Amino acid sequence: MGNQIINMLKLCDSENSVFPPTILYNEEWMLRIILDWLSKNIYNDFPLSFGNSQKWYSEALLPSQLLAISRKDKLAESWTHADEVIGDFDIGKNEKGDLTLLDNTENLIVVEAKMYSKLSHGVKNSNFFHQTARNVACIAEVLYRAKTNINKLNRFGFYVIAPNEQIKNEPTFLEYMTKENIQDIVSKRILQYKGLDIFKEKEQWYKEWF
Repeated sequence: MGNQIINMLKLCDSENSVFPPTILYNEEWMLRIILDWLSKNIYNDFPLSFGNSQKWYSEALLPSQLLAISRKDKLAESWTHADEVIGDFDIGKNEKGDLTLLDNTENLIVVEAKMYSKLSHGVKNSNFFHQTARNVACIAEVLYRAKTNINKLNRFGFYVIAPNEQIKNEPTFLEYMTKENIQDIVSKRILQYKGLDIFKEKEQWYKEWF
């Protein structure tokens, strides 16, 4: 079975292809190839270097502070799929595909890849809650659930990888990645709960963890 898959992948950029080349040549697979290489080569001064961690995982599920508390919850959102995560974690400990941090976590890096596609501008119940703010908020929730002391983390961050031409031509790449914008958007998202019983809980999470 393994050889069959490899042979089909080898054909995908030829006239004998049995599926579109984009099945292999896409942002997810390009990023996986990069991280596989980085996991085997040490470059401590590179932002995505692994440090002491050698684990990475594709399509991990990150929890949200804003998951539904009932079927009638009109402000809720679902778990976020992270393109790639580097660090010290378990997958599937509580839910299938979910990420939980280890007790001795030293590294947590979340990476989003874009290859001629844009960062999403919002979610179903919040049209301004863009992809960057959502990912960073989910990272805060991961830390909150593990009660992680962030001062003990060696490497900690969120990165978006995209072609330089795309970053130059699409203003939202730079706009959405600023600290000020992310803080403003997540604050605005929390304020959607104002007037509800759970608002104080969300506000406290924002101040103490986010």
